Amino acid sequence: MSDDVTDLVHINNEFTASIVLSRCRLTPSGSKRWLIRFDTSLNPDITIAVRINESATEILDYYLLPTTEKVNEKLRLAESNPAELEIYRHDNLDRFFIMVNVF
Repeated sequence: MSDDVTDLVHINNEFTASIVLSRCRLTPSGSKRWLIRFDTSLNPDITIAVRINESATEILDYYLLPTTEKVNEKLRLAESNPAELEIYRHDNLDRFFIMVNVF
């Protein structure tokens, strides 16, 4: 169920998720970057960040980012990211749906 005011997705009355779409941006040097903007006022349990390809026609991958106490308002992703971010990267949402079915 989705909250009409905040757009948070309430899942099984157990936790909330925020879905953020991030389009690809090219830097002046031609590198690809994605900016994930968190709405920290919503305080979701998890943010599902969806990276979109350069032509904005396909989903590249998903980052399932749990909310922590030290969340910045934005996160900049590149084509290759540090291991501490890559552990949250998924090619699809299968793992998320498995997690949802557990609750």
